[in-house]
Amino acid sequence: RQLYYREAWDAEENLQSMLCSERFTHLMELMEMATEPPSLDFRTISETQGLEFAWQARHRQNAPILNEVS
Repeated sequence: RQLYYREAWDAEENLQSMLCSERFTHLMELMEMATEPPSLDFRTISETQGLEFAWQARHRQNAPILNEVS
C-alpha cells in the first residue's frame, strides 16, 4: 500500500512553519504507526532532503535562545 501526499509552499519560511505545526506532528505520529518504514521527501528547486530536514527545522524552532554574559 502507498499513500502519496503533496503540499506546495511559496516560501521556505512557510514550509518551516508547517514543519513545526501540530498538524505535522499528527502526520509524524501516523508515520510512526506504519507497518513499513515510511519515506518522506522535501523537494526544492535545488535539492531533495529527507526526514532529517523536518527534524532539523523542528529542533531549530525549539532551540533556546542563549544570551551572552560579559
